[in-house]
Amino acid sequence: ASKLTEIVFEGSAITVGLNAFAKNEVLTTVTTGKMSTIGASAFNSCLKLSEINLSGCRSIGNWAFDNCQSLRSIVIPYSVSSLGEKGCFNGCPLLKDVEINSSSLINADYTGAEKSLINRFGAFVENAVINNASIIGKAAFSNAPSLTSVTIGSKATTIYSSTFEGSTKLKNVTFAGKYVFELNDISIKDWSETDNVGTCFPYVENLTLPDGTHLGKYAFFMHENLKTVNGDIVAFNNYCFAGCTNLESVSLVGGNNSTVGAYAFMGCSKLTNVTLNEGIWGIEKDAFMLTGLKEIALPASCEFLENWPFAGCTLTKVIVR
Repeated sequence: ASKLTEIVFEGSAITVGLNAFAKNEVLTTVTTGKMSTIGASAFNSCLKLSEINLSGCRSIGNWAFDNCQSLRSIVIPYSVSSLGEKGCFNGCPLLKDVEINSSSLINADYTGAEKSLINRFGAFVENAVINNASIIGKAAFSNAPSLTSVTIGSKATTIYSSTFEGSTKLKNVTFAGKYVFELNDISIKDWSETDNVGTCFPYVENLTLPDGTHLGKYAFFMHENLKTVNGDIVAFNNYCFAGCTNLESVSLVGGNNSTVGAYAFMGCSKLTNVTLNEGIWGIEKDAFMLTGLKEIALPASCEFLENWPFAGCTLTKVIVR
């Protein structure tokens, strides 16, 4: 029986061939070398393989790590430019966490591909971190049966309506970054009632935005599932959350004489928790019309309220600081 528990490839331009280490019963750790290529089924059914360092690897073939039943997480480095279309991590039931740092993989169009990018990691992935890519490709994370949480890195500027299409369990989306993140640069430049950033994430319930986010007109208009928005938003234009009937709480912080746009939260009937932080200059007409607000505190920076900003609410208390 094999006693090989660890493999380290230190050279460059190494190719690990078909079935090279498949069905090794004791192998636990693999570290690839610079510019390594991992061939089809190279580590298939290595049941105890739990640690894989792919630094420098550039290509991973079909079924390379299939049925590695001890593998819990994987990081795909920037160097990897190719993943087998039939999947590389099929049948890994403990593989829940994936971090993808390869822009060439993330940017690609997966429309019509045998498997989307995320499904090349198998059917059990729950959490995905997406880094280094300005474009998250069409259908890249579509139809992922177990995907519940996604963190999107600070370089992302384009997401398509098909990017996460069919990933019905995706409830939590976090946009990372410490800069002013212009969400109106995401996906569709000229948003409308039917085409907006919300259509890219139709099932999301909990949204986390970096502090300083600017939200464009109609950003999440009529989003049926959104419940909470975390992160201090500095700009919120007309209709940005209007008709989000399940939205419960949001925090708003102003900057450069920011106002809460007209009809911004109109019809958010379950919205009961709104934090208006210092910097909010004003609230435009019907901004909180027909919401569930019963109490609200206006910051000292708030200088004006336009026509009926709280029309149709059952407000019982307003605090003016």
